[in-house]
Amino acid sequence: MNVILNKQRTGIRRVLCTCLMAWCMAWAPGLLWAQTVAVSGTVVDDNNEPLLGATVAVKGTATGVMTDINGNYSINVPSDATLVFSFIGFTDREEPVNGRTRINVTLIMSGQTLDEVVIVGYGTQRKVTLTGAVAGVKGSEVIQTKNENVQNMLTGKIAGVRVWQKSAEPGTFNNNFDIRGLGAPLVVIDGIPRTMAEFQRINPNDIDDISVLKDASAAIYGVRAANGVLLVTTKKGTAEGKTKVSYTGSYTFQQPSGLPLLADAFETMTIVNEYNMNKVNGGNIVHSPEVFEAYRNGTRRTTDWNSLLFSNFSPQTQHDVSISGGNERTQYYISMGYFFQEGFFKSGDLNYNKTNLRSNITTRIAKGLTFDLNLSGILD
Repeated sequence: MNVILNKQRTGIRRVLCTCLMAWCMAWAPGLLWAQTVAVSGTVVDDNNEPLLGATVAVKGTATGVMTDINGNYSINVPSDATLVFSFIGFTDREEPVNGRTRINVTLIMSGQTLDEVVIVGYGTQRKVTLTGAVAGVKGSEVIQTKNENVQNMLTGKIAGVRVWQKSAEPGTFNNNFDIRGLGAPLVVIDGIPRTMAEFQRINPNDIDDISVLKDASAAIYGVRAANGVLLVTTKKGTAEGKTKVSYTGSYTFQQPSGLPLLADAFETMTIVNEYNMNKVNGGNIVHSPEVFEAYRNGTRRTTDWNSLLFSNFSPQTQHDVSISGGNERTQYYISMGYFFQEGFFKSGDLNYNKTNLRSNITTRIAKGLTFDLNLSGILD
């Protein structure tokens, strides 16, 4: 009985050994050739500036390193692995190794994270790390309100900013604007101090970001910023290498918020008669029944001056065309806008026309040296 059991055990061992040898012959060559390689390189942004702290990880694993102050990295990975490059505010990028030992990567800034960045003086800062009272609004949020004046579009959109309109006459821009009730702020457009009139006439579709500096964060601009600073940043081109053409058009109607409802001839004469009949001396009738009859049969005519002078509705139209694009070295944004606002006078004396032109070009001359050419013109 023991002899039979020993033979069975020996047979099982032989079968297991045979299977193990077959598996090793089939898969061992692949395991032997799955070698690791040392990959190094540099991670930069679209301005060719090195990114400190960018993450370089092996896709699907927890293996990864971070770049140094010069954007350099070094990591040991399998020769068939895929590296994932990521950095806050930039779009992730994947690069298959394919046996390479040197991989340089340029990360493109992501527009999805720009909502958390505000303009502070001569730079930008993330809201979560910002000390000071700064409020911002994106250009896409500003143009949701249709108005001929950009200043009016900010009403209710920025905390601490007070806007009120004194007149709606086309082209007058008779508005008041202050921050926390301290008076007119300093207006800075693309880093250049400008007048409030230039801000009011800017094309809203050209605005990329508006920030308001309310306290010590405006100290960089000196005593002129005592009432706060309004920072306006216009749109720039992109480094995606594609040319983008955009058109925006609108046609709206304006209606007077309220015009006095005038009395007609019969109501006017009746009121005058009642007024004169209720005097202390007994009074007298000013308009006799014959006068009433003259208006009734058309012998005498009345005139509604409101309907002759004022329109019930006034059209307003705006058309904007922009071209943007570029590459990693040069970016451009060119736009032209036309705005027409018809006044409420039927004579057309209050009609207003405005044409905006803008050209923003940015080019990198050398590492660390960038040339910006911003041109804008307003004709109204």
